[in-house]
Amino acid sequence: MNYSGSITDVAGITVGHHTDLENGTGCTVILCDEPANAGMEVRGVAPGSRETALLDALASAQWVNAITLTGGSAFGLDSPGGVVDPMTGEIVAGPQTIDGFADSIELMIESPPKDRGFFRNTTIGVVVTDAPLDKIGATRLAIAGQDGIALAIRPSHTANDGDTMFGLSTGTHPKSIPGDVLHAAALKAVTGAIMNAIDSAETLGGVMSAAGARSAHQKKTGK
Repeated sequence: MNYSGSITDVAGITVGHHTDLENGTGCTVILCDEPANAGMEVRGVAPGSRETALLDALASAQWVNAITLTGGSAFGLDSPGGVVDPMTGEIVAGPQTIDGFADSIELMIESPPKDRGFFRNTTIGVVVTDAPLDKIGATRLAIAGQDGIALAIRPSHTANDGDTMFGLSTGTHPKSIPGDVLHAAALKAVTGAIMNAIDSAETLGGVMSAAGARSAHQKKTGK
């Protein structure tokens, strides 16, 4: 399945990123040329965030200039949970076994958490649209993005996760867009972004990439 497109396809949005190769972490900043309405949803029960309470629909802040997504500490980049292709059901990344990637859900059921040795796992992201949305609409966009996480990363939203999704609206589109259309597009965008991340990730900080794991498995088994 070909997943294409970029968050910077939305006019007025720019993205900067720095990767700390030595420590296996990094920082991504999403900048808005003009103030944007924003919302968020947290489904993981171990989040780490700053100033996100301002995005509550009842808070006084009406817009943001930027959102920062950062690794390290609560936002560690290690992700041993299995990131699944929602179009085919194929496990494309996850805990490694002699036979390839394990089914993370079955592994969680069969093996007590204290025995698995999993690190904390967090998925964070931003969904952006130029459709005009208020804070509540932007929050609903973030909720749709969380559904995309649940489709592609299994299990997600666990006790060790800080899964957080932000929704941004630049409001530059001249017409309103039905909410269900936006939500479907957000879901597709998030699952596509996750699959692209798996395909492009490189081994870093002692954590083997999915591509590296597949290559190592092929060398061992000839499959």
